[in-house]
Formats: sequence, C-alpha cells, structure tokens
Amino acid sequence: MMSTLPINIPAGTNVLIAPLNWGLGHATRCIPIIQSLLDNGCIVSIASDGSPLALLIEEFPSLEFHTLPSYNINYKYGSLAANIIMQLPKLALVFAKENRLLNKLQKEHQWDVIISDCRYGIYSSSAKNILITHQLNLPFKKGLVQKQANFANNQFLKKFEEIWIPDYSDHRLSGSLSSLGKLKNITYLGALSRMYTQRLPQNYDIIVILSGPEPSRSIFEKRLYDILSKSRYKIAWVRGIEEKWEQNHSNIDVYPRLATAKLNQLINMSKMVISRTGYTTVMDLYALNKKALLVPTPGQSEQEYIGGWLQNHTLFTIVNEGELELNLQKTLSNEFNL
Repeated sequence: MMSTLPINIPAGTNVLIAPLNWGLGHATRCIPIIQSLLDNGCIVSIASDGSPLALLIEEFPSLEFHTLPSYNINYKYGSLAANIIMQLPKLALVFAKENRLLNKLQKEHQWDVIISDCRYGIYSSSAKNILITHQLNLPFKKGLVQKQANFANNQFLKKFEEIWIPDYSDHRLSGSLSSLGKLKNITYLGALSRMYTQRLPQNYDIIVILSGPEPSRSIFEKRLYDILSKSRYKIAWVRGIEEKWEQNHSNIDVYPRLATAKLNQLINMSKMVISRTGYTTVMDLYALNKKALLVPTPGQSEQEYIGGWLQNHTLFTIVNEGELELNLQKTLSNEFNL
C-alpha cells in the first residue's frame, strides 16, 4: 500500500471521507487516503452506502460510520451517458438530499475537512471541501452531449475548494480525462492503490476480478465462466459480491467480495488478471506491475476511453466484451503464454 501521499492535513484535524457507491472502486481507492490520514494523526469518519460502506467497515472497524442516500442509477439504456442524462433530475434530488443530511451531521460532528469521492452533494460551508476525481473531462462521444455534460460537471466542481486527482501529472493513466482545463487548486496524488507486491508461489494461472453495477457484472461473469470453465487453467474467481454461487468446477476456486489482504495475496499468487477496465483496478494493477486482460464495460464511456488509452501499454491487453468467445483463448495463449 502507498505509504506517502501529498496530503497536507495536520494531526488532530477532524475529517469526513465519503466515497460514491458505484461498484467498489471509489471506496477501495480511498483506503490509502484513509490510512494516510490516520498515520498523520487525523480523526477520521467515513460515510457511504451499500457494499462500499460494508467494505470500509471491514477495513476500518474502529472508525465512526454514517449511511448516506444511494444514487440508485437504473441501467435502462446501453449507454452510460444516456442513463445519466435521463436520470439527472433524480440525481439532482439525491445530491440535495445527501447535502441536507450532511449539513445535519455537520452540526453535530463539526468536521474541519470533508473529502468527497465523486459524491457531488457532500460539501458544507462550515468545512474545507475536497473532491477526489479523475474525471475533469467527461468522455462522451457526441460533441453536444460532451459539452453539456462538462458544463454541468464544472458547475459541481466549483463547490469544492480543492480537487485531488488520483493520477500522475506527467504520465497519466487516465489520459485526457484528468486534463486541467481552467481549474485551479489541483493536487495530483499519483496512482492510489491499497495493493503491494508479495513474493508468493504462482498457484493460479488467472485471477478473475469482477466488479461494477448490475446487470453488467453478472452478464460478464456468465460469459467468462462459459469460456473458462472449459479450459485447463487454474483460476481464482473473485465475484465482488456476497451472494453464494452454485457453480462448481475443479479448476476454479470461487471467492466473494474480499478484504484487502486476501485479495492482494490472490493477485500476487496469479500469473495474470482478467477484469473490467475500472480505473481503480487499473491503478491497482499498475502498482503491482501485474499484466492483465481488461474488458471495458459496454456503454460505459469512461471504461471504453481508458481501454483505448491503455491499448498500447506494456501491462495491459484490451479485449471488447463482444469478442470474448472468439478471441479470449487465443489472446491468453498469444499475449500471456498460457
């Protein structure tokens, strides 16, 4: 895990950190920040909802926790942009609801610094407000949609005194997503990761790491299983959810959502990784210098953009989901010598 971050928050500061519930990535990338704040002697509270809140309770059981309203994005359309645009009125209501709840909590807890990871309603006039995001420029393909989306995004960004970007200023993993534009008060944190390298026996050929919102997570899981269950590979299969799975295969060890230590161990015990192109996953793999086959979630413009951006990176091989049945076995053989 990263031990030093460019975070200048002094000891004794009362801090709230609130990651978005959109898969587990926002919560897991906050883990090194939370640990850094604790190491610096800060008083830390955490607010979120759903699986991210449950994961952070497991990681930091002694801290104080608060439950925030869920964004509850519905995936009716194949495009993430369309899903968000059609639900903007609902999202605006959620932003207002979480802001009202935050200000009620703020009267009681008097946080000095409030750190939001992509929760746009988490800010208060009586605290210093910091936003964690790598999306200063939204990657929607249509010009007018992108222009309108970036205008709305910039309006939200203005509510925060500082923006922390989990990337490097000089060699970006997120490409133009984290380009500065006219924004000021920007801090590049580098690649945020809770993972660290361990010298362990390579017991698995592949670790499959599943994440993200439904139904895309389950669809991806079924397609991968239909292919890999017929293979000779030894596989660690991390579902990213608590639900039990009835599938049984002698070469596949199935795990639910895992705490950091166990997941880190399994990745280090595997020759390569298959996962989505989630940005937090990319940062984890970069930190571990681990080769991976990445599959962007169809319709998620950010993952599709990152997949294109990383296409020529030495660690990553990108395969579209629609090509899995045709190309997965061949790619594992040619690119990863499996």
